[in-house]
Amino acid sequence: RDYKVTGVQTCALPISETARRLIMKAHSLADSIEHPPSSVISGVCSVMGEVLLEAPERALAAVPVGREATGRVGSTGYGLWIDMIEYWARSRLGESGRTRSQREALENLRSLGTVVRIPLFYGLLADSLLHQEEVADARAAALEGLSIARDTGQSGYEPYCHRMAGLSRLHSGANGRDEAIHHLETACRLSARIHDWMNHTLAATALSRLYLDDGRRREARALLEPLSERLSEAANEVWAREVRELLSNC
Repeated sequence: RDYKVTGVQTCALPISETARRLIMKAHSLADSIEHPPSSVISGVCSVMGEVLLEAPERALAAVPVGREATGRVGSTGYGLWIDMIEYWARSRLGESGRTRSQREALENLRSLGTVVRIPLFYGLLADSLLHQEEVADARAAALEGLSIARDTGQSGYEPYCHRMAGLSRLHSGANGRDEAIHHLETACRLSARIHDWMNHTLAATALSRLYLDDGRRREARALLEPLSERLSEAANEVWAREVRELLSNC
């Protein structure tokens, strides 16, 4: 409950600050609450907070915290969550064979009857596959995650799955451009509605590039200007610099 409340309270803050507060809350829970489920949640929260930053190095560094917490109470489901994050991080850092491990962890989670966060993990799998240029499989994973999110009422993960579906369709060739734009536009709209600023920022920058390529400068600027204002106070300088570069072309 505390984890969820913290997420709601910080959703309007810059992305990096949101993640930082979630991690601080997780460590606070671990220090102050001895009830085992809370320890598990705090460990998972540490890892998930790092994933908010799209920083695989930090996610990987946080994995032992989650691993220790889940091992303490023998939680198979939460342990598989940590596995998924670790495999995603290692895949993003260039280690081969990790997408197979992600698939196996997903299958094991689903065999337990787990539905919570399954769309997120399909999105992470799509991300890994896309970075390994397995475009068709990436799109299939993103669409599967989107379908599960809709069927199970986990609408909070729809923006991420739409974003990954759009990026994978974009990488499949020119004939997928219209579908890619549709997914990215949907990701922007849904993420703004629920204040998911990470996915909103990443979807909007990808979409603005497509708009600029099509000569739709006014629409690109409309996407980018709010991002520029929000990122001016954020620690993620890479995103802020990209937004500034795109704005200079509008």
